[in-house]
Amino acid sequence: MEYLYSNKTKLSPAYILELFMLSHQYRINSLKYRCEHYISEHLDEDTVLPVLQIASVYNSKVLKNQCLEIIKKHYEAVVTGEE
Repeated sequence: MEYLYSNKTKLSPAYILELFMLSHQYRINSLKYRCEHYISEHLDEDTVLPVLQIASVYNSKVLKNQCLEIIKKHYEAVVTGEE
């Protein structure tokens, strides 16, 4: 709600995926863009698979491409859950 009035919000890993999905649902593209970039910057081997699933459902090419890059670079760690 804060974003709608001020065009500002604090992004946090605790709720970023939910905020991304809501911004898509309510077609708040500027917020969706900010969420995509925040998620991309904080993506790692532990979060890549759930994010890839969400990116596919919500048709986010930015996140899909970033996820695929992480998977290519760290395939073994992603598959086994170990580094």
